[in-house]
Amino acid sequence: MMFAILEQLAPLIIFLVLLAIGFGVGRTKERRHLKSLDERESQAREFTVDSLKRPPEGVVVREAFLCSGSIVIGSDYFKSVGASLKSLVGGRLGTFESLLERARREATLRMMAQAKQRGADMVINTRFETSSIGRMTGNNGLAASEIVAYGTALTLDRA
Repeated sequence: MMFAILEQLAPLIIFLVLLAIGFGVGRTKERRHLKSLDERESQAREFTVDSLKRPPEGVVVREAFLCSGSIVIGSDYFKSVGASLKSLVGGRLGTFESLLERARREATLRMMAQAKQRGADMVINTRFETSSIGRMTGNNGLAASEIVAYGTALTLDRA
């Protein structure tokens, strides 16, 4: 009798165990990514990234070029399920806000790395573009976004 009950519950138990593992792995990866972002942003603190359309007064520009950084970031199962439930009643989707914030920070760091690699001293006229990739249809849809950060990298004349 007990064996028959366990046999019937086995798929549910396996599902719950896999769900718990997925949740734990997702949280661990997210925390690692946030820690990595904090460390890299701290190291890049001296590099100026601004939304100014023109170089600051008194700055002599030797070279200007376009630089960009992009990332495609996908939602995990738990964020997608939570957002699906929340969208039934409306309101803020905080789970996706944190996902997009991480993506913006990563795209900015990648843009800065590209600018630095080419010898730039600062980036001005920084802009962001966001696009959805895939769609969310219930719990089976892909929820992913691409974030592109781009701007004008400036190499300053140090004469």
